[in-house]
Amino acid sequence: MKRLATLLTLLGFLFVFAPASQAHTELISSSPAAGSTIDVPTSIELTFSEAPLLEGSAIVIHDPEGIELATSELSLNGTSLSLPWPEEAQPGKLLVSWRAVADDGHVLTGEFDFEYTAAAISQMQVTPLGATPEATQSRGQTPVEKQIDAPRKLNVVVLGMGIVLLLVAFVVAAISNRRP
Repeated sequence: MKRLATLLTLLGFLFVFAPASQAHTELISSSPAAGSTIDVPTSIELTFSEAPLLEGSAIVIHDPEGIELATSELSLNGTSLSLPWPEEAQPGKLLVSWRAVADDGHVLTGEFDFEYTAAAISQMQVTPLGATPEATQSRGQTPVEKQIDAPRKLNVVVLGMGIVLLLVAFVVAAISNRRP
């Protein structure tokens, strides 16, 4: 019985602390690049180390006020996800939130911002009268952010199951070590 408890404990540790597979798809580059300044964009393009799945992947652009810009369908070209530039984008700092699904089901997420200057428009930004920086930056959770939370919740459940398994193994070991 002692050996069984020890084996369960070791399996529990392996289950909880085993590193994730290192062969997951990774974001290699983005166009426009994070933190860059652009004036004549044609699309938002994310390039990965392996081709992601189109289904389940998303790219969402938010304007300086945090409002989601209307966008069209994503396209996949080799290892790159591409989203056409939204015509209603106004100059300012734009935020790109993205979600990509690898062919092994692994979900990658991230976000970055860049400055859009619009070549023919002045670079002056207008803040509504009486608006604070916090007020202009506050926004609700976007659909991409809601999708990002789902894998995190799954990780918490898996971690919780591992901890419960360890506790069961310790209880079994303690009971088996009791002498009548």
